[in-house]
Amino acid sequence: MNEKDNLLLGQLIKYKDNDMQMDLEDGYLTEADHHHLDGLIINLVRYYHDIRYCSDKTCGCSPEKGIELHYKEIKRWMRKTNYALYPIPWKRIEEIIESNSSEGKR
Repeated sequence: MNEKDNLLLGQLIKYKDNDMQMDLEDGYLTEADHHHLDGLIINLVRYYHDIRYCSDKTCGCSPEKGIELHYKEIKRWMRKTNYALYPIPWKRIEEIIESNSSEGKR
């Protein structure tokens, strides 16, 4: 895991433990958003450590597909975390998704 990936994972966890709690209490985010953030974190860890059930990166059980699915559901608010206590470097998530979709087109 490189420095950018370590920062991403750390910021996601810190955001979940701190900023997200306030946003849930204020009604800005929902329990579904909480669920998708958990799923995103788990699938990023699986991706970084190559923990997978099968080797097909386009399969629904792959961490790549999990990252894409969960990010799609929460990117509307994740892109607005620039002023949060723990801003999320969401462009890195999009780089991961893009690199995997272009890899699948080969």
